[in-house]
Amino acid sequence: MVGAESLLRWHYPELGDVAPADFIPVTEETGLTHGIGQWVFERACASLARWLYTGVPFRGHLSVNVSPWQFARHDFADRVHQSLLAHELDPRYMVLELTESALLYDPEGSINKLLALRAYGFKVSLDDFGTGYSSFAYLKDLPLDIIKIDKAFVDELSTAHEHPLAESLIAIGRYRQLDIIAEGVELPPQREMLIGLGCDKFQGHLFSRPLPEKDFLEWVAQNADKQVQM
Repeated sequence: MVGAESLLRWHYPELGDVAPADFIPVTEETGLTHGIGQWVFERACASLARWLYTGVPFRGHLSVNVSPWQFARHDFADRVHQSLLAHELDPRYMVLELTESALLYDPEGSINKLLALRAYGFKVSLDDFGTGYSSFAYLKDLPLDIIKIDKAFVDELSTAHEHPLAESLIAIGRYRQLDIIAEGVELPPQREMLIGLGCDKFQGHLFSRPLPEKDFLEWVAQNADKQVQM
């Protein structure tokens, strides 16, 4: 294991489990995104600090998704840095995941923010790589550490004999000397094909389904000898 991703779920008494695809757009429309996003990052920092303090054998990084609205704030880099300092965390344990839409709204401003985040010690990941219209044009200018190949391209590996899109995306990441993570890996043949294409890091149900914190910590304890740092 090289890391884990912090995921937001909402259980509502009357509606049951509400999927992020249903409630995230509502938070954006109602202006709640900033507050929820900051709360998620604070919770992630608090959890990680507690794990390290109590001796949980977690040696990877914890990824936290950042919405375009959060990233658009002029003080975004300073805010997340202050949160990290408040919890006395080493930034090498945290990865901020951003989508292409967040980065391309203001390309010049995005580059400056990414440089500030890198200066603070954060790693930055481009999530859902390949799904936007300008990935290839702007990737060369963005100071990134990780790209995540979208699940849509991984799904195609199960049905297609040729997979030029996935192959191209991985080749771009290798050319830029970025870490490459394939998302949504559910089947052993997908993993084997990705390895053949030059991708050796994966995320998906083949390895573990999303888990509540308690179950995740039990999983970490059971797999303590299978961890490395990126």
